[in-house]
Amino acid sequence: MQILNAVLAQDLEELEDGTLNIFGILGGLRVTAVPYVEPHMNLFIHFSANPREVGTEKLIDVQLLAADGDLMRRAQATVTVPEARRPGTRSDFNVTLPLKDVPFIQAGDYGFHILVEGIERTIPFYISVEEGEA
Repeated sequence: MQILNAVLAQDLEELEDGTLNIFGILGGLRVTAVPYVEPHMNLFIHFSANPREVGTEKLIDVQLLAADGDLMRRAQATVTVPEARRPGTRSDFNVTLPLKDVPFIQAGDYGFHILVEGIERTIPFYISVEEGEA
């Protein structure tokens, strides 16, 4: 199994044909004060699995870590690898995890760490406080 792409966004829309529209890609937030709680964001992950993995369950573990390594939030989901669109080929599929009330205790660097069976992908993220604000 591979993580081909991972994106944080404000909103996502999946069409019937499998097309995914991603709105407001987030690499960080500019806030007026910290601590800050982001009410809603979405984590989109695009996976590719080999044919032997079809039908198996995979645990997706998402950890939000502060720059010092402190765990700020954790979200987990279990997905079943779907059949490939063409028999005998890799199964490419999308998973969207809505993240609600995400805490950021101070300005600085954070990382959303995605772990699936020993595979890790990190999305860097930052919080900055607007000039002239606390």
